Amino acid sequence: GATVFSDAELARAQMIEQDGVTYYYFTDNYLFLPTDEEPTAEELAAQDAGTLNISYGSVKREEKTYYSLWWNKDGQSNTLTGFDVDMSAQDMIDMAGQIK
Repeated sequence: GATVFSDAELARAQMIEQDGVTYYYFTDNYLFLPTDEEPTAEELAAQDAGTLNISYGSVKREEKTYYSLWWNKDGQSNTLTGFDVDMSAQDMIDMAGQIK
């Protein structure tokens, strides 16, 4: 079915209306840490503020950006996602237009 976003999610989305479809573009920062490494106080504060997602269990420390584009069409939710793809919202919308 179609995805419905919360007010908090909508507040951080870039919404773009194109060809009768509303697209929701998100970028999220992730920090992957080995189990024996602790995040810094700044990183914990960013996590508390909702601007950083921290995950444990990685082989090495990694910082990545997660890009996602969501849209509803014909009652179905669609999404394109990727880590460190460095694509603009318009780049992803152009790619979405190729999905039939």
